[in-house]
Amino acid sequence: MKKVLVFGTFDGVHDGHRNFFSQANEYGDHLIVVVSRDETVESVCGEHPKHDEISRVSDLLIEDDVDDVVMGFLDDKERVLAEHRPDVIVLGFTQASYEDDLKKIMKEHGVDVEIIVAESYLEDEYKPSGFNDQEIYVD
Repeated sequence: MKKVLVFGTFDGVHDGHRNFFSQANEYGDHLIVVVSRDETVESVCGEHPKHDEISRVSDLLIEDDVDDVVMGFLDDKERVLAEHRPDVIVLGFTQASYEDDLKKIMKEHGVDVEIIVAESYLEDEYKPSGFNDQEIYVD
């Protein structure tokens, strides 16, 4: 089974997220979505997400293209990567700047991972607002 991992806040699932999940599924057999913790979103973005982390996880669990949903770890930001050992990580189009760091982290954990940057989907309508390129939180 080829595991694909994606990260994000996913603060209100919309068609942009669904398109992202669909693209990610093209690269493997099992999609794992890592949801950023409330505390992390607040510290990085300076504001609390509209929906709490439990609600965001619940919303994702009912999505057809999502196989597993996990929350990151507050104590060790890399632990979710080491624990799930994905074959592929798909980054959102606003997350491309994280590609090199993720490759380095995965290599340190002995995981050879392919990193793909998803195509934008109606970019003006679905680009994360207020989060800029901070949508990826490894915890």
